[in-house]
Amino acid sequence: MSIRLGNVPTIIVSSPKAAEQFLKAHDTNFASRPKIQASEYIPYDTKSMAAFSEYGPYWSHVRKLCMQQHFCPATMEGFTPLRKEELERCENIRVMKEDITYKMVLGCKRDDRFDLKAVIEETFYLAGAFNISDFVPSLSALDIYSARDYTQFVALFLIPRESIEDITMDGYGIPKKSRIIVNYWSIGRDPNGWSENVEEFYPERFMNSNINLWGHDFQLIPFGYGRRGCPGLQLGLTTIQLVVAQPVPYFNWELPTGMLPQDLDMSENLAYQCQKPRPAQRAAT
Repeated sequence: MSIRLGNVPTIIVSSPKAAEQFLKAHDTNFASRPKIQASEYIPYDTKSMAAFSEYGPYWSHVRKLCMQQHFCPATMEGFTPLRKEELERCENIRVMKEDITYKMVLGCKRDDRFDLKAVIEETFYLAGAFNISDFVPSLSALDIYSARDYTQFVALFLIPRESIEDITMDGYGIPKKSRIIVNYWSIGRDPNGWSENVEEFYPERFMNSNINLWGHDFQLIPFGYGRRGCPGLQLGLTTIQLVVAQPVPYFNWELPTGMLPQDLDMSENLAYQCQKPRPAQRAAT
């Protein structure tokens, strides 16, 4: 779908087939990031985080540095004892994740005076929030949200991409500097890529499926794909697997007393991170 948001031509990618064209077949042309207001303040004008940087030599250098120094197999293996140590004495998963992050990234213990999780959540929220000045630059000096009583909005799941050069795809011309928004929520619910019960919580759909999380199957790309794919994919999967596998063998898990499966609240907050508005409760015995 093509729309124009303010001064910016915008392409919404909402199917696995279209995502493959934009993220794989023409990855080089759509590997840049738009200059948005959030990137000027959060990562020091796009310089401290490769995720916000425009495609070019600086981005290539920073990403290469991250992959070689922080996310390479040797580094992941070197932190295995740390992750196991934190898991063995874990009483609170949130605290454990912060402890691991502090020691891996900062080389020190967690500081109780500083709420790292809150800062990360705010960063994700601001990075994905809709800001009208990103589409109408002349309004960048105005704070149009401070005087409003209702400031909730549907935020983007991922930072948009930007086309580097003019390109024609399937007979449609896409001009340079067009904004590319990949609608992962819609892709994950496309009945052409999944079964008919895409709106149902049915984890068994993955049991006999060859679809994986590594970006080769565009029906499911939570870590992105191509040059802009998440460099921390391996770290994320390793940490999640350890955290989930640790308590599962030692307890019987069930819903709280009196709750039925159909009573579960499966609604979601549409934001940079797709989270439940209320955490799901489980009883361990």
